[in-house]
Amino acid sequence: MDFRQLSYFLAILDYPSMSKAAEALHISQPALSSTIKSLEKELGFSLFEHSGNHLAVNENGLYFASRARKALETIHDAQTTISKGIALREQTLSCNITIPFGKMGKEIFKHFHLEHPEARITIHQAGLDYPLSSNAPSVDLEIFGSTERLDENERLIKICSERFVAVLPATHKLADYPSIKLWDLRNDFFILGKAFKNNKMRNVIDEMFEQAGFKPKIVGVLPIANDILQMVKAGICCTIAAEITWLDEESREFVVKPIEDIQRSRTIYARIPDEATPSQATWEFFEFLKSVKPRFFDTK
Repeated sequence: MDFRQLSYFLAILDYPSMSKAAEALHISQPALSSTIKSLEKELGFSLFEHSGNHLAVNENGLYFASRARKALETIHDAQTTISKGIALREQTLSCNITIPFGKMGKEIFKHFHLEHPEARITIHQAGLDYPLSSNAPSVDLEIFGSTERLDENERLIKICSERFVAVLPATHKLADYPSIKLWDLRNDFFILGKAFKNNKMRNVIDEMFEQAGFKPKIVGVLPIANDILQMVKAGICCTIAAEITWLDEESREFVVKPIEDIQRSRTIYARIPDEATPSQATWEFFEFLKSVKPRFFDTK
């Protein structure tokens, strides 16, 4: 028994004759008759009483029709519900960002939303430059920073590159200099990002100090970039920051200086995990990231 047989049987009840039903179903009358005979054979009882050319549904047929309608309604409801769920899933994007995303993130998501208002984005942010834990929710797309060069492919693209820069209180004696040498900060206090196990940025910063020839006077470590910058604004310390993702606003309370003697940078990538089954929204966002305007990443 299949849905077609049930639909054909119910259609006969809605029309005054089998020929009218066949016409409405866009099939021949013999084909319709054959389908009903096959259904009756499979059921083991008749559904109609035949009297010459007249066809009338019998008691079996009336009872079976009530159950068949409910069955088809249930199937239709299930199809509708599932189709809506699939459509919603295709409009959904779960994005994990493992770097401070600040102003750049605001601009990217704002413009993507303007182009794709139907997309529903859920953003997870694990913390400062470290990946989600193994028990974190699955994601469709990751945005992360790497000090290592990664080869782009159909699931991995480069968004931008950013330098590591020195951030000094506005009252610092070198505040008016266009750039500084890291060695010039050997007597200053620093607050740096927390040294998580997989925090490659912190590893590189430690190497920068080592190459500069001194051990920094670290008075604190914090996991959140904005908290570190607040300490710099307060005049408590200096820090080494990522030029784009950390510095999401201009401030009169701190100054940003390129480092002349020790130059390091990292690249921001977007990746669709191999185990992910990307939704339509995921691919649309991925393609959007390929074509984002350079002004999103201006460094001043």
